Amino acid sequence: MKDKITAIIKESLKSETGAYSARVISAAVLRGDDEFVETFDNGGNSKYGQYVDNAPVFYIYSVTKTVISAVILKLAVRGVLSVEDRLDKWFPSIKNSGSISVLNTLTHTGGLGDYGGLAAYHDAVKKGMAPWSFDEFIARAAGEKLLFKPGEKFSYSNIGYMLLKKIVEIESGMSFSGAVQTFICAPLNLKSTKVSSTVESLRGNLFGPSVYLGTKESPADVYKIYHPQWVSHGVISSNAYETAVICGSIFSGRLLPEEQIELMSAGVKVEGVTGRPFYEPYYGAGLMIDRGSPYGPVYGHTGGGPGASAACYHLASKSKPVTAAVLTDGEDPVQAERIVYEIFKSLHK
Repeated sequence: MKDKITAIIKESLKSETGAYSARVISAAVLRGDDEFVETFDNGGNSKYGQYVDNAPVFYIYSVTKTVISAVILKLAVRGVLSVEDRLDKWFPSIKNSGSISVLNTLTHTGGLGDYGGLAAYHDAVKKGMAPWSFDEFIARAAGEKLLFKPGEKFSYSNIGYMLLKKIVEIESGMSFSGAVQTFICAPLNLKSTKVSSTVESLRGNLFGPSVYLGTKESPADVYKIYHPQWVSHGVISSNAYETAVICGSIFSGRLLPEEQIELMSAGVKVEGVTGRPFYEPYYGAGLMIDRGSPYGPVYGHTGGGPGASAACYHLASKSKPVTAAVLTDGEDPVQAERIVYEIFKSLHK
Protein backbone atom coordinates (compact mmCIF):
# COMPACT_ATOMS: atom_id res chain seq x y z
CA MET A 1 0.00 0.00 0.00
CA LYS A 2 2.72 2.46 0.95
CA ASP A 3 4.51 2.45 -2.41
CA LYS A 4 1.27 2.98 -4.34
CA ILE A 5 0.17 5.93 -2.23
CA THR A 6 3.61 7.52 -2.20
CA ALA A 7 3.68 7.37 -6.01
CA ILE A 8 0.23 9.00 -6.25
CA ILE A 9 1.20 11.89 -3.98
CA LYS A 10 4.52 12.50 -5.71
CA GLU A 11 2.83 12.49 -9.12
CA SER A 12 0.28 15.05 -7.95
CA LEU A 13 3.01 17.34 -6.62
CA LYS A 14 4.92 16.97 -9.88
CA SER A 15 2.04 17.39 -12.33
CA GLU A 16 -0.16 19.95 -10.57
CA THR A 17 1.84 23.16 -10.45
CA GLY A 18 -0.72 25.93 -10.84
CA ALA A 19 -1.08 28.91 -8.56
CA TYR A 20 -3.66 27.12 -6.42
CA SER A 21 -1.84 23.79 -6.29
CA ALA A 22 -0.26 22.23 -3.22
CA ARG A 23 3.37 22.51 -2.23
CA VAL A 24 2.92 20.17 0.72
CA ILE A 25 0.59 17.17 0.81
CA SER A 26 -0.12 15.19 3.95
CA ALA A 27 -2.04 11.92 3.67
CA ALA A 28 -3.37 9.22 5.94
CA VAL A 29 -4.97 6.00 4.77
CA LEU A 30 -6.57 3.53 7.16
CA ARG A 31 -7.48 0.04 5.98
CA GLY A 32 -8.03 -2.38 8.81
CA ASP A 33 -4.72 -2.80 10.64
CA ASP A 34 -2.83 -1.35 7.67
CA GLU A 35 -2.07 2.37 8.01
CA PHE A 36 -0.24 4.90 5.86
CA VAL A 37 0.67 8.31 7.25
CA GLU A 38 3.12 10.55 5.43
CA THR A 39 3.76 14.11 4.32
CA PHE A 40 5.62 15.17 1.17
CA ASP A 41 6.89 18.51 -0.05
CA ASN A 42 7.06 19.50 -3.71
CA GLY A 43 10.61 18.25 -3.97
CA GLY A 44 9.21 14.78 -3.41
CA ASN A 45 10.76 14.60 0.03
CA SER A 46 9.04 12.79 2.87
CA LYS A 47 9.13 15.38 5.62
CA TYR A 48 7.53 13.53 8.49
CA GLY A 49 7.59 9.83 7.66
CA GLN A 50 5.32 7.42 9.45
CA TYR A 51 5.19 9.45 12.65
CA VAL A 52 1.77 10.77 13.64
CA ASP A 53 2.72 12.99 16.57
CA ASN A 54 4.74 15.52 14.60
CA ALA A 55 2.59 15.54 11.46
CA PRO A 56 1.59 19.01 10.23
CA VAL A 57 -1.77 20.46 11.20
CA PHE A 58 -4.01 22.15 8.63
CA TYR A 59 -7.39 23.85 8.59
CA ILE A 60 -9.87 21.24 7.36
CA TYR A 61 -12.44 23.96 6.58
CA SER A 62 -15.80 22.42 5.54
CA VAL A 63 -14.83 18.93 6.70
CA THR A 64 -15.84 20.58 9.99
CA LYS A 65 -19.45 20.12 8.82
CA THR A 66 -19.11 16.35 9.23
CA VAL A 67 -18.01 16.91 12.83
CA ILE A 68 -20.91 19.29 13.50
CA SER A 69 -23.34 16.74 12.09
CA ALA A 70 -21.87 13.97 14.27
CA VAL A 71 -22.20 16.12 17.40
CA ILE A 72 -25.81 17.06 16.55
CA LEU A 73 -26.67 13.39 16.09
CA LYS A 74 -24.95 12.44 19.35
CA LEU A 75 -27.17 15.02 21.08
CA ALA A 76 -30.17 13.50 19.32
CA VAL A 77 -29.22 10.04 20.64
CA ARG A 78 -29.21 11.52 24.14
CA GLY A 79 -32.72 12.89 23.59
CA VAL A 80 -31.56 16.49 23.91
CA LEU A 81 -33.03 17.35 20.52
CA SER A 82 -34.70 15.74 17.52
CA VAL A 83 -33.70 16.12 13.89
CA GLU A 84 -37.37 16.92 13.26
CA ASP A 85 -37.25 19.95 15.58
CA ARG A 86 -37.81 23.23 13.77
CA LEU A 87 -35.24 25.99 13.90
CA ASP A 88 -37.67 28.42 15.52
CA LYS A 89 -37.16 26.41 18.72
CA TRP A 90 -33.83 28.24 19.00
CA PHE A 91 -34.12 31.11 16.52
CA PRO A 92 -37.68 32.46 16.60
CA SER A 93 -36.55 35.85 15.25
CA ILE A 94 -35.23 34.35 12.00
CA LYS A 95 -37.89 34.53 9.33
CA ASN A 96 -39.28 31.20 8.12
CA SER A 97 -37.32 29.28 10.75
CA GLY A 98 -40.49 27.47 11.79
CA SER A 99 -40.63 25.63 8.48
CA ILE A 100 -37.01 24.37 8.52
CA SER A 101 -36.06 21.23 10.43
CA VAL A 102 -32.68 20.33 11.89
CA LEU A 103 -32.49 17.55 9.30
CA ASN A 104 -33.20 20.03 6.48
CA THR A 105 -30.33 22.11 7.79
CA LEU A 106 -27.96 19.15 8.05
CA THR A 107 -28.70 18.19 4.44
CA HIS A 108 -28.73 21.74 2.97
CA THR A 109 -32.36 21.34 1.97
CA GLY A 110 -33.81 24.10 4.16
CA GLY A 111 -33.76 26.82 1.52
CA LEU A 112 -31.43 29.04 3.56
CA GLY A 113 -29.20 31.54 1.80
CA ASP A 114 -25.43 31.74 1.97
CA TYR A 115 -22.63 34.31 1.82
CA GLY A 116 -20.48 32.64 -0.84
CA GLY A 117 -21.84 34.94 -3.51
CA LEU A 118 -21.64 38.16 -1.51
CA ALA A 119 -18.95 40.53 -2.73
CA ALA A 120 -19.04 42.32 0.64
CA TYR A 121 -18.01 39.10 2.40
CA HIS A 122 -15.00 38.42 0.18
CA ASP A 123 -13.94 42.05 0.23
CA ALA A 124 -13.98 42.13 4.03
CA VAL A 125 -12.04 38.86 4.33
CA LYS A 126 -9.34 40.00 1.90
CA LYS A 127 -8.94 43.32 3.68
CA GLY A 128 -8.35 41.56 7.00
CA MET A 129 -11.39 43.14 8.60
CA ALA A 130 -12.97 41.89 11.82
CA PRO A 131 -15.35 38.96 11.20
CA TRP A 132 -19.06 39.56 11.15
CA SER A 133 -21.01 38.65 14.27
CA PHE A 134 -23.62 35.89 14.30
CA ASP A 135 -26.39 38.47 13.90
CA GLU A 136 -24.60 40.21 11.04
CA PHE A 137 -24.11 36.94 9.17
CA ILE A 138 -27.86 36.34 9.54
CA ALA A 139 -28.78 39.87 8.45
CA ARG A 140 -26.50 39.83 5.42
CA ALA A 141 -26.85 36.25 4.20
CA ALA A 142 -29.96 34.49 5.53
CA GLY A 143 -32.29 36.53 3.33
CA GLU A 144 -35.85 37.71 3.81
CA LYS A 145 -37.24 34.70 1.96
CA LEU A 146 -36.21 31.08 1.64
CA LEU A 147 -34.70 30.04 -1.68
CA PHE A 148 -37.30 27.25 -1.91
CA LYS A 149 -39.74 25.29 0.22
CA PRO A 150 -37.77 23.20 2.75
CA GLY A 151 -37.17 19.67 1.50
CA GLU A 152 -37.73 20.48 -2.17
CA LYS A 153 -34.16 21.12 -3.31
CA PHE A 154 -30.49 21.19 -2.31
CA SER A 155 -28.59 24.45 -1.87
CA TYR A 156 -25.32 24.54 0.06
CA SER A 157 -25.54 26.87 3.05
CA ASN A 158 -22.75 27.71 5.47
CA ILE A 159 -25.34 29.81 7.31
CA GLY A 160 -27.31 26.64 8.04
CA TYR A 161 -24.26 25.06 9.65
CA MET A 162 -23.63 28.25 11.61
CA LEU A 163 -27.10 27.74 13.11
CA LEU A 164 -26.30 24.08 13.84
CA LYS A 165 -23.10 25.12 15.60
CA LYS A 166 -25.13 27.52 17.76
CA ILE A 167 -27.61 24.73 18.56
CA VAL A 168 -24.69 22.54 19.67
CA GLU A 169 -23.54 25.30 22.03
CA ILE A 170 -27.03 25.93 23.41
CA GLU A 171 -27.98 22.30 23.96
CA SER A 172 -24.62 21.05 25.21
CA GLY A 173 -24.03 24.05 27.46
CA MET A 174 -20.48 24.22 26.11
CA SER A 175 -18.51 26.26 23.66
CA PHE A 176 -18.21 24.67 20.22
CA SER A 177 -14.60 23.89 21.07
CA GLY A 178 -15.66 22.20 24.30
CA ALA A 179 -18.34 20.17 22.53
CA VAL A 180 -15.90 18.93 19.88
CA GLN A 181 -13.45 17.96 22.58
CA THR A 182 -16.10 16.17 24.66
CA PHE A 183 -18.03 14.37 21.92
CA ILE A 184 -15.32 13.72 19.32
CA CYS A 185 -11.74 14.18 20.49
CA ALA A 186 -11.94 12.59 23.94
CA PRO A 187 -13.71 9.37 22.85
CA LEU A 188 -11.23 8.93 19.97
CA ASN A 189 -8.17 10.03 21.97
CA LEU A 190 -7.31 12.77 19.48
CA LYS A 191 -4.48 15.12 20.48
CA SER A 192 -4.05 17.47 17.51
CA THR A 193 -7.67 18.16 16.57
CA LYS A 194 -8.94 21.50 17.87
CA VAL A 195 -11.38 24.26 17.01
CA SER A 196 -9.48 27.33 15.84
CA SER A 197 -11.15 30.63 16.67
CA THR A 198 -8.42 33.25 17.21
CA VAL A 199 -5.76 34.86 15.05
CA GLU A 200 -3.16 33.50 17.46
CA SER A 201 -4.35 29.95 16.80
CA LEU A 202 -3.33 30.28 13.14
CA ARG A 203 0.30 29.85 14.17
CA GLY A 204 -0.01 26.18 14.90
CA ASN A 205 -1.21 25.40 11.39
CA LEU A 206 0.47 24.98 8.02
CA PHE A 207 -0.76 27.37 5.32
CA GLY A 208 0.51 27.94 1.82
CA PRO A 209 0.59 31.36 0.16
CA SER A 210 -2.96 32.48 -0.59
CA VAL A 211 -3.96 33.54 -4.10
CA TYR A 212 -7.48 34.08 -2.78
CA LEU A 213 -6.33 36.67 -0.26
CA GLY A 214 -3.86 38.20 -2.73
CA THR A 215 -3.28 37.54 -6.42
CA LYS A 216 -1.59 34.91 -8.57
CA GLU A 217 1.33 37.28 -9.02
CA SER A 218 1.46 38.23 -5.35
CA PRO A 219 -0.19 35.66 -3.05
CA ALA A 220 -0.88 36.82 0.47
CA ASP A 221 0.35 35.58 3.83
CA VAL A 222 -2.58 33.88 5.56
CA TYR A 223 -1.02 34.41 8.99
CA LYS A 224 -1.07 38.19 8.51
CA ILE A 225 -4.55 38.66 7.05
CA TYR A 226 -6.98 35.87 7.86
CA HIS A 227 -9.30 35.45 10.83
CA PRO A 228 -10.78 31.96 11.38
CA GLN A 229 -14.14 33.35 12.46
CA TRP A 230 -14.82 34.23 8.85
CA VAL A 231 -15.79 30.55 8.67
CA SER A 232 -19.22 31.16 10.16
CA HIS A 233 -19.77 27.60 11.40
CA GLY A 234 -16.31 27.33 12.96
CA VAL A 235 -13.19 25.70 11.63
CA ILE A 236 -11.25 22.73 12.95
CA SER A 237 -7.49 22.22 12.78
CA SER A 238 -6.27 18.65 12.47
CA ASN A 239 -3.62 16.43 10.95
CA ALA A 240 -4.34 13.90 8.23
CA TYR A 241 -4.29 10.89 10.55
CA GLU A 242 -6.77 12.27 13.07
CA THR A 243 -9.03 13.57 10.30
CA ALA A 244 -9.14 10.04 8.87
CA VAL A 245 -9.81 8.59 12.32
CA ILE A 246 -12.85 10.85 12.77
CA CYS A 247 -14.34 9.86 9.42
CA GLY A 248 -13.55 6.18 9.80
CA SER A 249 -14.92 6.10 13.34
CA ILE A 250 -18.30 7.37 12.19
CA PHE A 251 -18.71 4.33 9.97
CA SER A 252 -17.17 1.83 12.37
CA GLY A 253 -19.74 2.68 15.02
CA ARG A 254 -17.25 4.14 17.49
CA LEU A 255 -19.03 7.51 17.47
CA LEU A 256 -22.64 6.83 16.47
CA PRO A 257 -25.12 3.94 16.54
CA GLU A 258 -26.25 2.30 13.30
CA GLU A 259 -29.49 4.28 13.05
CA GLN A 260 -27.63 7.58 13.09
CA ILE A 261 -25.04 6.36 10.60
CA GLU A 262 -27.89 5.45 8.25
CA LEU A 263 -29.42 8.90 8.73
CA MET A 264 -26.12 10.60 7.89
CA SER A 265 -25.72 8.42 4.81
CA ALA A 266 -29.23 8.84 3.38
CA GLY A 267 -28.49 11.60 0.89
CA VAL A 268 -30.33 13.82 -1.56
CA LYS A 269 -29.11 13.95 -5.15
CA VAL A 270 -26.95 16.96 -6.05
CA GLU A 271 -27.24 18.24 -9.61
CA GLY A 272 -24.79 20.21 -11.72
CA VAL A 273 -21.53 18.97 -10.20
CA THR A 274 -18.72 19.28 -12.74
CA GLY A 275 -14.94 19.09 -12.62
CA ARG A 276 -14.93 16.79 -9.62
CA PRO A 277 -14.06 13.08 -9.42
CA PHE A 278 -17.56 12.12 -8.21
CA TYR A 279 -19.66 9.79 -10.35
CA GLU A 280 -23.11 10.17 -8.75
CA PRO A 281 -23.03 12.90 -6.09
CA TYR A 282 -25.45 13.08 -3.20
CA TYR A 283 -25.39 14.99 0.09
CA GLY A 284 -26.36 13.41 3.40
CA ALA A 285 -26.27 14.86 6.91
CA GLY A 286 -22.86 16.51 6.89
CA LEU A 287 -21.58 14.06 4.30
CA MET A 288 -20.77 14.38 0.62
CA ILE A 289 -21.68 11.05 -0.96
CA ASP A 290 -20.80 9.31 -4.20
CA ARG A 291 -23.13 6.40 -4.89
CA GLY A 292 -21.79 5.75 -8.39
CA SER A 293 -18.12 5.17 -7.64
CA PRO A 294 -16.82 1.98 -9.31
CA TYR A 295 -14.88 1.23 -6.13
CA GLY A 296 -17.94 1.26 -3.86
CA PRO A 297 -20.02 3.93 -2.07
CA VAL A 298 -17.94 6.90 -0.91
CA TYR A 299 -18.79 9.10 2.09
CA GLY A 300 -16.97 12.12 3.51
CA HIS A 301 -16.38 15.79 2.90
CA THR A 302 -14.14 18.28 1.16
CA GLY A 303 -13.01 21.64 2.51
CA GLY A 304 -11.07 24.56 1.18
CA GLY A 305 -10.16 28.10 2.10
CA PRO A 306 -7.23 30.48 2.35
CA GLY A 307 -3.96 28.54 2.31
CA ALA A 308 -5.30 25.01 2.76
CA SER A 309 -7.52 22.29 1.36
CA ALA A 310 -8.82 19.01 2.71
CA ALA A 311 -10.59 15.91 1.45
CA CYS A 312 -11.49 13.02 3.73
CA TYR A 313 -13.57 10.09 2.50
CA HIS A 314 -14.56 6.60 3.56
CA LEU A 315 -14.84 3.91 0.90
CA ALA A 316 -17.39 1.34 1.98
CA SER A 317 -15.71 -1.46 0.05
CA LYS A 318 -17.19 -4.93 0.35
CA SER A 319 -13.73 -6.47 0.69
CA LYS A 320 -12.05 -4.07 3.10
CA PRO A 321 -13.25 -0.52 3.91
CA VAL A 322 -10.73 2.27 3.41
CA THR A 323 -10.62 5.78 4.85
CA ALA A 324 -8.34 8.36 3.24
CA ALA A 325 -7.60 11.91 4.34
CA VAL A 326 -5.55 14.26 2.18
CA LEU A 327 -4.63 17.69 3.56
CA THR A 328 -2.69 20.25 1.54
CA ASP A 329 -1.32 23.77 1.72
CA GLY A 330 -2.92 24.59 -1.64
CA GLU A 331 -6.20 26.27 -2.47
CA ASP A 332 -7.45 23.67 -4.95
CA PRO A 333 -9.60 21.26 -2.93
CA VAL A 334 -10.27 19.20 -6.06
CA GLN A 335 -6.57 18.25 -6.09
CA ALA A 336 -7.08 16.65 -2.68
CA GLU A 337 -10.22 14.89 -3.94
CA ARG A 338 -8.39 13.53 -6.98
CA ILE A 339 -5.66 12.09 -4.78
CA VAL A 340 -8.26 10.38 -2.56
CA TYR A 341 -9.92 8.82 -5.60
CA GLU A 342 -6.57 7.71 -7.01
CA ILE A 343 -5.86 6.04 -3.68
CA PHE A 344 -9.23 4.25 -3.76
CA LYS A 345 -8.54 3.16 -7.34
CA SER A 346 -5.10 1.82 -6.45
CA LEU A 347 -6.44 -0.20 -3.51
CA HIS A 348 -9.58 -1.47 -5.22
CA LYS A 349 -9.77 -5.18 -5.93
